[in-house]
Amino acid sequence: MDNIDKKVITKELLNLVKPSKKLIVISIFILIITILSIITSFYLKSKPMPVLKNAITEQNENVFVQFETKFATDCFAQYKTDSYTDNFYFVMDDDYIMITKLDSENLKKLTNIIKYTYSEIEDMPESQILYGITRKIPNELKTLAISSYNEMFGKDLLNSSNFEDFMGTLYLDTSCTPYSNYILACNIIALIGGIYTIVVFILYLTSYIKSNTTIKRVTNNGTLDDIYTQFKDPTNTSYSKQNIMFLNDYVISYHRVLEIIKYKDIVWFYEYTLRRNGFESNRYLIVLTKDGKKHYICTKATLGKNYQTFKEIFTKLTQLCPYSLVGYTKENIIATNKNNLKNTIESIELKYSTSDKE
Repeated sequence: MDNIDKKVITKELLNLVKPSKKLIVISIFILIITILSIITSFYLKSKPMPVLKNAITEQNENVFVQFETKFATDCFAQYKTDSYTDNFYFVMDDDYIMITKLDSENLKKLTNIIKYTYSEIEDMPESQILYGITRKIPNELKTLAISSYNEMFGKDLLNSSNFEDFMGTLYLDTSCTPYSNYILACNIIALIGGIYTIVVFILYLTSYIKSNTTIKRVTNNGTLDDIYTQFKDPTNTSYSKQNIMFLNDYVISYHRVLEIIKYKDIVWFYEYTLRRNGFESNRYLIVLTKDGKKHYICTKATLGKNYQTFKEIFTKLTQLCPYSLVGYTKENIIATNKNNLKNTIESIELKYSTSDKE
C-alpha cells in the first residue's frame, strides 16, 4: 500500500468520527453570536451616555440620572458579601452633596478629584459626570452617613431631622447605567457561547488525537490494509445509530473516538450502567484488550427502545468473541486482575489456536 493509499484510507476512516454537518452549522452560528455579543458589549461600554436628568432634582427611585462631580470623599461605608462589595462615597458639585455607590471604574475616574478634595494636589481637576440609577437610602446607610459626615467636619451638623435637607432621600448607584442590562446580557451570551465553543473544540481535538492514535497503531502493526478491505465489504453488520460496525475480524466503534479492536484481542467485555442521582442515564460496553487497556464502545444513549439494539450488539459481540470472558462477574474480575491476566490471555490464545487448526 503506497503513501497515497494510506492517506485516502486514513481520511475515510477518520470521516467516521468527524463532526456532523448539523453540529458544524450550530457551532458556527453560536461562534458568530458569541463574537457579535463581545463586539456589542465593547461598543456599549465605549458608547457615550445620553443626556439624563440631574440626580439632584430627581425625586423618584429607579431613574437613570447624571451628576457632575467636582469633589468626592473617601469611602465612608462598605457592604460586603461573599460575592460582592458595595462602597459608598460622598460626591459634590458646587452646591449639593449626594451619597453615591461607586464601582471600580468610576472610582478610578474620581482619583484626582478625591486627592484634590483632601488637598493632596493643588490644581483642580476637571469635573467628572457620573451616571447611574437612583436608589432609596436605607436606614443603615443613613446612620453611617450621618456619623461619617459629622466626623469629617468635626461638628454635629447632620442628624436624622435635617438629613433629607442635606442628602435627600436617594443615592446614586453607578454600577447600573442605561446600558448595563444590555451589556450584562451580551456578556452572559458571550460567556455561554465561549464555553460551548471551547468545549466543542476540546472534544473535537481530543477525538482527533485519539482517533489518529488508533490509525497509527493499526498502521504500525500492519493491519490497516486488511481493516480497510473488510471495512469496504458491503456484508458487514453495521449499527449506525450506535456508531458501531462489525467486520470479519474487527469491531469498529466511532462515537466521537475511533476504536478498532480485533476480536481475538478482546479478553473481557461487559455491560456497564451509568447512574446519576440514583437513576440510570446510560449503558455502554467496556472492552478489556490484551494490552490491559479498557475501551468504551457503544456509548450512545441505550435506554428505552435503543436498549433492544444494545442487547443485539452485545449478543453479536458474544458470538464473534467466543473465548472472551463475558459479563461483570466475580470470577471474571479475578481472572483479569494483575496476577491472573497473563494466564487468562494465554488461555484465550490457546483456544483460538486450537480452533484455527480445526
